[in-house]
Amino acid sequence: MEPEILPRCPDLLIATTAILTIITKLDVNKAAGPPLITNRLLKVTGTAIVYPLSRLFNLIIQTGQFPTVWKKADVVPIPKRGGSAFRPILLLPPLFKLLEKIFADHLSNYLYQNKLLSDSRYGFRKQRSTEMQLVQMSHHFSQVLLQKKEADVILLDCTKAFDRTTHDVIVDRLSKHGVTGRLLALFSDYLRGRSQRVMVDGYFSDNQPVKSGVPQGSVLCPTFFTVAVNSLSTCVKSTVLQYADDVVLHRTVSSEDDCRTLQEDLDNLVVWCRNAGLDINSRKSQHLRISNKKRKWRFQGEATS
Repeated sequence: MEPEILPRCPDLLIATTAILTIITKLDVNKAAGPPLITNRLLKVTGTAIVYPLSRLFNLIIQTGQFPTVWKKADVVPIPKRGGSAFRPILLLPPLFKLLEKIFADHLSNYLYQNKLLSDSRYGFRKQRSTEMQLVQMSHHFSQVLLQKKEADVILLDCTKAFDRTTHDVIVDRLSKHGVTGRLLALFSDYLRGRSQRVMVDGYFSDNQPVKSGVPQGSVLCPTFFTVAVNSLSTCVKSTVLQYADDVVLHRTVSSEDDCRTLQEDLDNLVVWCRNAGLDINSRKSQHLRISNKKRKWRFQGEATS
């Protein structure tokens, strides 16, 4: 939920101790993207490199610009279980990921300390796992049945949500959450002007521009996406729960008015997602009726199954 009066995300000055702490925890076996400065090399250089890195990182903050070479990534397609689809995993430059980790911690701490994230959000958050979401849903629907009431549940699938969220939406939502000045300029530059190439068995495709989405495999990706969809629950009157890019909309149904409200909420969600650059996949979305009766819901001209 976005409060009317927002705090301001504080400026960031990166200390050598923060860099050294992250370097000591790096996994030396992880693959590196271009350029080939590996985690192993960073760990070997250790204390000798933290001071020049702090100078470089703070200069990046002051100018609001990332080095162009850090905006290039190699994409490794990983097969999804049980199908022919692939999940794109980005190999990013280790120095970029190191700086990204500092930004992610800074932004997350600001959001948590100021309680700016919606209670409907689960996943990518401390102490808000998928198990907690399932417990909440199970408790609610158990109460519905015990009270001899009925509920309708709509489980929505967003198609390639992480790839399709527009950069303008992400920057706008960051601004509305109190990220301003140099940090906002830097995050905007982080998203824009990116390119990537596919790597298969040591062979590379040509570089292609990335015009939308957040880099999957990056540390900032979950936080940016969370902020981008944080206000989704404000467009509905029914209860909405979100886990990563999955959305559950449900409502206790006692009258035809409740049915109409839920249908209106479903239509509003479709519009909200479309404005954010997201598409709801009607074929993969599901309808669950907590009752002996059945009722069909429609969105984008198609009935849910």
